[in-house]
Amino acid sequence: IEELRSHSMGNNLTVGVNVSLTELMTILTDVAAKSPNFGYCAELVKHIDLIANDPVRNTGTIAGNLCIKNQHNEFPSDLYLILEAVGAQLTIMESGGKTSTISPAQFVSKDMKKKLILNVVLPPLDPKVFVFRSFKIMPRAQNAHAYVNGAFLIKFNANKSSVESASLCFGGIDPKFTHATNTEKFLAGKNLFSNDVFQGALQTLSNELNPDWVLPDASPEYRKNLALSLFYKFVLNIAPEGNASIKSQYKSGGSVLERPVSTASQRFDTYKENWPLTKNIPKIEGLAQTSGEAQYT
Repeated sequence: IEELRSHSMGNNLTVGVNVSLTELMTILTDVAAKSPNFGYCAELVKHIDLIANDPVRNTGTIAGNLCIKNQHNEFPSDLYLILEAVGAQLTIMESGGKTSTISPAQFVSKDMKKKLILNVVLPPLDPKVFVFRSFKIMPRAQNAHAYVNGAFLIKFNANKSSVESASLCFGGIDPKFTHATNTEKFLAGKNLFSNDVFQGALQTLSNELNPDWVLPDASPEYRKNLALSLFYKFVLNIAPEGNASIKSQYKSGGSVLERPVSTASQRFDTYKENWPLTKNIPKIEGLAQTSGEAQYT
């Protein structure tokens, strides 16, 4: 349906839900380059790139991913998590033509019988006061659900001395948990980079994280500590350079490791004085086997 595959840019970015994840990445990359208020979209692209693999992202759509989350709340949807964290809205149409706007968190518990998702609306976020980061911890680089994923949006005051509001979202805790609500409230009006405040935030977060345990998921203790570590990593990542409360040797803990494609080679030395030991001797059947001439029964 062509109307569900379009996108438009005004005060907000509106994207039809039949857009594939690959197309969404292209749209977000273009918008991030053109408008500073949508610079956070570059972070969204990095996270979407961790979803499944190229063929899945080429065919899978926004609506498909979100509807899986709607029908199976235990699904640790990365797309749902990052959209909820940045304050995106979903436009829903009922069979009678009535439309309404809801958050992704409201959507996952909504009865979608005789309803249709039309689009996703992404808001502008002033980079002078808003900071967004997201993380996904998974067993391998692709084709894996997250053990725990996290998406964090902080709105600072004008001089970044205190937090005005926070959106701290986690996946992989339990089917009903998204926002660390108590921690969000705790941070309001406080200096995030004060050690006392940060320790208090960690304790508050620890108290409200109660992961379930459904095999074959990782243990609750591991996932809880992982979620706490992601919040710590986030704070290290966004901390201003030269902040006296953060030691320089810890600052690198906030960076995300870039792991390029690995390569390897083997080298065997040969010593003529020991021949035939260490001498390169081709396997007799080697050429026939590698050329396909060998017949096997």
